Amino acid sequence: MLNSVKHPRSVLAISALLLPLGTFATMSTASPSGEVLLCEIKATPVGSMIRMEAFAHADGHLGGTYSLQVENSGKSGRSTINQNGDFDAREGRPQLLSSVTLDAGGSAYTVMLDIVSGEKSVRCTKQIGRD
Repeated sequence: MLNSVKHPRSVLAISALLLPLGTFATMSTASPSGEVLLCEIKATPVGSMIRMEAFAHADGHLGGTYSLQVENSGKSGRSTINQNGDFDAREGRPQLLSSVTLDAGGSAYTVMLDIVSGEKSVRCTKQIGRD
């Protein structure tokens, strides 16, 4: 049996308190038809590691391609991870595009996410680590 939420404001307040646990960057674009495409990069600490997740959000049904690039600079040098593929986002459902988990100690990461759907494109960039 499903439980219903009797106090939606309480749920929103609790969600706002938990938000700092996972930081994120977002950017959106809208077409003349009103469809909105949003990208999100979420970084979540996992022990001594950091998980970076790339999401696409849409206010309707949108498909397209994405490209995720994670640049690392740390004690052991520099490296770049590239991932790309197709996506199919639907209204109200964040579409996980990619996930990368890397060592958090002493490294700085630049994460770039590009999403293209038809004539719409959006880019998110996030700096993680060594403040």
